[in-house]
Amino acid sequence: MAKKPRIADPDAIRAARNAIAEARRALNNAKLDTVTTIVTGVPRPGRDPDTAPKWKPVEPPFFPPGIGPRAESKPKPPIEPEPRPPREMKYVWIQTRAPRSDNDCGEIKEAQYGVAEGILYLEDINGKPIASQKLRDDDNPLHVAARLLRDKGRNNSSVAGFYADIPNNGRETYH
Repeated sequence: MAKKPRIADPDAIRAARNAIAEARRALNNAKLDTVTTIVTGVPRPGRDPDTAPKWKPVEPPFFPPGIGPRAESKPKPPIEPEPRPPREMKYVWIQTRAPRSDNDCGEIKEAQYGVAEGILYLEDINGKPIASQKLRDDDNPLHVAARLLRDKGRNNSSVAGFYADIPNNGRETYH
């Protein structure tokens, strides 16, 4: 046997609809009665009186007194004069490629170095600076110059010889 559909009481439905409508009217009236004001601190012409103080930018330093990087002015350390360049330059070379045959002499890199006030200055043969390094007491300037020249010639590649010239063993190269 099938159940009969239950029909709700029409008076109860009407009363519920009226209660919902009354609640909505009360909510709308409450919204209309409330005035929301947001104060941003920015004066608007025509809205705010002209007696509002004019805005002026804050003078540097943009920190309250006693706070920030300029709170205590510390004396700056004296600037050290630049070291004088070395007077005497010496020759240094490194082998970059070994000879492969009687016709192939290999390759070297040449530079010159000088020491002044405990600092080694490395330059190419034309006088263009390559590197400089402060020497320790037990350093040999020739060895340090050779190491710097070798390090600067590696082109910072992770693959050894990646930027090196391709040897053609005396054969002509056509493009």
